[in-house]
Amino acid sequence: MNKTIAVLALAVVSTAALAQVTVYSNNAGGDAFTDAGIANPGAFQQINSYTGPNSETWYYNEVKDSTTIGIDTSEPWGAGNNGSVHLTALGGTHTNGKASISLVRNDAGSLGAFDSLTHWNADIRTESSDLQNQSMILRLYVANQTSQGFLVFDSGWTPANAPVITYGQWQNMDFITNANSLYVRGTNSLVTTLGTSAEMSFASVQAALSGQGFQVLSANAGWGTATAAFEGYMDNYTLGFNGQATTYDFEAVPEPMTMGILAAGAALAARRRKKK
Repeated sequence: MNKTIAVLALAVVSTAALAQVTVYSNNAGGDAFTDAGIANPGAFQQINSYTGPNSETWYYNEVKDSTTIGIDTSEPWGAGNNGSVHLTALGGTHTNGKASISLVRNDAGSLGAFDSLTHWNADIRTESSDLQNQSMILRLYVANQTSQGFLVFDSGWTPANAPVITYGQWQNMDFITNANSLYVRGTNSLVTTLGTSAEMSFASVQAALSGQGFQVLSANAGWGTATAAFEGYMDNYTLGFNGQATTYDFEAVPEPMTMGILAAGAALAARRRKKK
């Protein structure tokens, strides 16, 4: 099925262990969600094209100080695709710029047990940045009965701990396959649980949190408050537990004229098949 025809429909390709879901922009041609306010927690908007079996859905959130995030056609990932998540932080006088795209459950439930996490990866691309070796930031929010916070991958935090980020090029960050070489840091009370505010390999974090009942409550990609300017992209966000994973492919809803052409082409192809 041509997924550009199935606009605002759930497009799923399933195997025994992997499903792919298409998450479409709210608007034809793409989104550009922004807010000029600087107060926390920032503005948010639900992405309406997908709600999962456990009420999980994607939001643009924490958006403030004129940072812009959306699904658009500026830099599609791979042949046959028309979109990806696009984030632009202005920097300079916009010292409170922030935005993210986040997967959460609308009933505030868990996406899965951290101990059962078997897939966490995403394709990211830096178009430009004021900061050395900077990529889009990837995070998991985890919590148990006594501790909570984000596990944050930020390639600019300690560049020596990060892979080399090549600007203008898509790169995949796979925290399971590369658990010993990709580093994250904890926030909030996770700092106490982990015993350090410094970055640790993801494998070390998994060992430190093992057996303590941590649940993954959100997964996201975005940009934190900084005076630096940044422009980047994200696509194919994959999250999975117990070997069952979902890859979220972000695409822009085609413009009405494009939709008409696609529909006419499909109708013509159908008539030709009937004549045969």
